[in-house]
Amino acid sequence: MQLTEKYTHDIVDRYRWLKLLIALLLLVVVARLFWLQVLNGEKYYRFSLNYSLRNVLVPAPRGLILDRNGRVVADNRPAIDLVIIPQYVVDWEKVKYSLGALLQIPSDVLDRVWDVRHGKPSYQPLTLLPDLSLDQVSVIRANKTPWYFLEDPYDLRGVEIHARAARYYKEGELVAHTLGYLKDSDTGEPMGANGLEAVYDKELRGVPGRRERIVNAYGHVVDYPDILAKLSNKAPVPGKTLQLTVDLRLQEAARRAFGNRSGAIVALDPKSGDVLAIYSSPGYNLSELTGVNRNRTWQSLSTDERHPLYNRSIQGAYPPGSTFKMVTALAGLMEGVITPDETVTCHGGMEFGGRRFGCWNKGGHGAVSLTRAIAESCDVYFYTVGYRLGLDRLAKYAKMLGLGKKTGIDLPHERAGNIPTEDWKQKRFGRDVMAGDVVSASIGQGYDTVTPLQDALMVARIVNGGVPIVPHIAKIATPNDPAPLPLNIEMLEQIRKGMEAVVNSPSGTAHRLASLNLKIAGKTGTAQTVGYESKVQRGDHAWFVGYAPYDDPKIVAAAIVEYGGHGGTTAAPIVADVIKAYLQEEHHVTR
Repeated sequence: MQLTEKYTHDIVDRYRWLKLLIALLLLVVVARLFWLQVLNGEKYYRFSLNYSLRNVLVPAPRGLILDRNGRVVADNRPAIDLVIIPQYVVDWEKVKYSLGALLQIPSDVLDRVWDVRHGKPSYQPLTLLPDLSLDQVSVIRANKTPWYFLEDPYDLRGVEIHARAARYYKEGELVAHTLGYLKDSDTGEPMGANGLEAVYDKELRGVPGRRERIVNAYGHVVDYPDILAKLSNKAPVPGKTLQLTVDLRLQEAARRAFGNRSGAIVALDPKSGDVLAIYSSPGYNLSELTGVNRNRTWQSLSTDERHPLYNRSIQGAYPPGSTFKMVTALAGLMEGVITPDETVTCHGGMEFGGRRFGCWNKGGHGAVSLTRAIAESCDVYFYTVGYRLGLDRLAKYAKMLGLGKKTGIDLPHERAGNIPTEDWKQKRFGRDVMAGDVVSASIGQGYDTVTPLQDALMVARIVNGGVPIVPHIAKIATPNDPAPLPLNIEMLEQIRKGMEAVVNSPSGTAHRLASLNLKIAGKTGTAQTVGYESKVQRGDHAWFVGYAPYDDPKIVAAAIVEYGGHGGTTAAPIVADVIKAYLQEEHHVTR
């Protein structure tokens, strides 16, 4: 009984303290409400009418892009943009007049930006003028006040100055086609629109931050000490750094070698698939597409008759010409229709299907075997081998070496080119393959088209023992470890022997390179233009594919000079310059 009484008193005491605690909490709440609504009610009422909380997006700086040696290719620089927030614009015509008077911005330019607001949140800033000068910033700040009065000469309500990190391409002319360019996303953030900037946009973009700001009824940011400390801010996370396999020194060598000529060169590491150089001429300066005159620059580039925006290294599909003869030779050896020592007699041409197909050497080469046929590029030899093979077996080995299909490089808009087959001919033209189709294809003419990248890949697979590497430009690309192609190593060696003779034999079509002492092996090519091109342009395309050193290949390259004539005269020196730059840099030759 006593125990029950004691327990009851204990419960009552605890309940009394609980009621006291609840009463105290209610008193605190009432006191706070009294402070907010009675003592400061008028203040916060005015604040709610005249001020609002704005969430401001803080774009993340894009990640840097470096070349294989750590040289900066793409960086960020501070920039200031003139923007307008439709939510705070009261009279657009007055704002437009004010900006025209202060900054001389044409009315039609402003109207085009203003019309974009439809379908977007009214609080999202629209860029009126990118990359303001310091003088322009001073003019806006001098004429924009926190409050607008009717007697003010200018109405800048909704007009703001925003700082951002703008893309800066330090070596914009060397890697323009590879890097690509940016565009504004729906949120106003820059995003990759082409090239590596687009392929690796997720890695380069980073994570944007946010900050809260108090703005008045006209959108002007104001400081309210009581509230400012309670606003939340989230710092942006910069994008990741992207390192390339491309060497800027090789890009510089390519630019010097091409000069004002049109064409492209691609250089690869034959073992890893690293793209050491990829240059398309003519090019353009990427930095000019990020400044205040970017629209004018874009219009100029788009209408240029030389098509500088066209990435010839992966989009240019050209007849491979005599560089295809290695495919014909390898297919002939693999299929047993020719042996290395068997000779074919060249009298300057031969008859197929009632039509004469000439050799470039009208006087003929006489009796030639495989090595000499490659070295001197005898057409009749390869007509014979190709005719014995047929179109489908030629196509089989061409595609095995990487021709006529996309390589898988980490760049957008790659063209596949074309390697014809009997089925393709029937579907495309509704007729069977003729003898002329086969002999033309055997020397890289007819319907054969390849890109410079594909031609470089073909050489890489010949010199690396038939390993089907996949070319890549970014070091973060997934490495490949493929099984070797079903090619005979000894037969590949026979092809390499012929390519060495192209340079080292006194009668080789690129013997002029022997004096450079770079141990270059290769193959020249002169690709005839056909149809409309042959009638209105300036001649044949010049090709050269090569590798070095021939006893331990570390670099392969393919170059084309549009309408350049003979490959040994025009394209071979370009490849030699790039190979020399690489070997000297890697200390593989004596400087």
